[in-house]
Amino acid sequence: MRRRSKQILIGIAVIVVALGVTYALALARSKARLRGAYAALKQDGRPTRATDVVPPEVPDAQNAAPLYREAARLLKGQSAPKNKQLREYLAGLASSYVGGRLEPEERAEFDELMAREVVVSALATLEEASRRPACQFDHDYDNGLYRDVRAAKPTHPLMRRHQDEFRPGDLRHLACLWGARAYLEAQAGRASQAWDRVQAQFKFAEALRREPVLAGHFPRFSTVGDLCRLIRRLSETAPPDEGSYQKIETLLQDQTDIAPLVSALDAERLLRGEWLFALPCDQLYEALQRDGLFPSPEGVPEALPRFEFRLATFRPRFIAAHAAYLEMMRRGAQMLEGPYFPRNSQTHQRFSNLAGHSFLTNRLAPMLQLEKEFHCDMVAQVNMTRAGLALLRYRQTHGTFPDSLDALNLEDLLDPFAEAPLHYRAEEAGFVVYSVGEDQQDNGGTPRQRRTTSDPRYKTPPYDLVWRFPHATAPVTAGDT
Repeated sequence: MRRRSKQILIGIAVIVVALGVTYALALARSKARLRGAYAALKQDGRPTRATDVVPPEVPDAQNAAPLYREAARLLKGQSAPKNKQLREYLAGLASSYVGGRLEPEERAEFDELMAREVVVSALATLEEASRRPACQFDHDYDNGLYRDVRAAKPTHPLMRRHQDEFRPGDLRHLACLWGARAYLEAQAGRASQAWDRVQAQFKFAEALRREPVLAGHFPRFSTVGDLCRLIRRLSETAPPDEGSYQKIETLLQDQTDIAPLVSALDAERLLRGEWLFALPCDQLYEALQRDGLFPSPEGVPEALPRFEFRLATFRPRFIAAHAAYLEMMRRGAQMLEGPYFPRNSQTHQRFSNLAGHSFLTNRLAPMLQLEKEFHCDMVAQVNMTRAGLALLRYRQTHGTFPDSLDALNLEDLLDPFAEAPLHYRAEEAGFVVYSVGEDQQDNGGTPRQRRTTSDPRYKTPPYDLVWRFPHATAPVTAGDT
């Protein structure tokens, strides 16, 4: 019996030692991988400290952000037709007005809403904001930044608090109102004032340009796209004079740089990702719960998801997930700086595979393909607008449109989806300039068709991103896609 007990104890000891050695080897391998990930970031020249990406503080007297928040607050909670919030509803009407899509009764409603005292006050606040030289929104740089909580339960107190806060998307609504005001000026025959407002409208995009959160750049892309469409509409009836044209050309060219998006990726890695990976297990669990990244199933005792989380964050796996996250963010910066890649490309698939089987890395992975696609769409819109404005200036000087865009002598006038020149042809009364768009197929300058059905089987016909002058087609808004 003693001999058998001794054998059992020896067997247990061997198992414990084997498990210990296995754990030590797994831990050592994970730590080596993590060190390698940090070394690769450093070799690529990516910032490795949080202080490298925190922007310098802007004095209140120079900061437009409080005024943007005040303008949004004035419109928040105000009633609008169809049980809508005034800010969102009026922004939709403003976009349709600039796009020439308002029916007569909608136009009357739009004029009535724009004349409301609260809207006039909000626009006056935006006027004051446009005179401030900088914009910096509040972020909790020491506690993981702001994170969207769309996946959290509506009753969650954090969600209720965030719903009361100013969000980057709110700035696009305000920019739509400002753009409509510029178009109203043009329609009233005040072209010079309209183009002055267009130049001021770039401030809205600039306010989002240095956002340290990737999600903040989606409204920037949309804001710049809206601005490009406004410029084209104004050009139909009142092209800018030489002075306004030169200023707008410079402002447009400044929008195409990928660097702000790459900087936001670095900032999210250092201020959000690294903060999360440095939290103790229980605090990490609570942080992910708050952000809806590790939701508890309905009706399941709290102890079960906590136990599952403990298993998922077993130390060697957790460190390996950290390393995978860093490698993903490093490769992500390279991909953003590289050429466009479609959703079904091997480049996108290889990037997705970097997350491996780690739930944490998968949940923290940025939507880089969408970020890149939206950025390229914005750049295409900007470059088409630059080309079209230059074509109008060329015709004013030479009496006709050129045979090629080369005659415009503009730098970086490329289609970002194809890494090739934009397509262009002169027509009897104007021109067509276009990008091949996300499918990278030349469809002859066919604009996107507005969706008229909710049938999920409907497939949008092939299209290009197009500016046809004159009689530009009404722009497609996010709600139409």
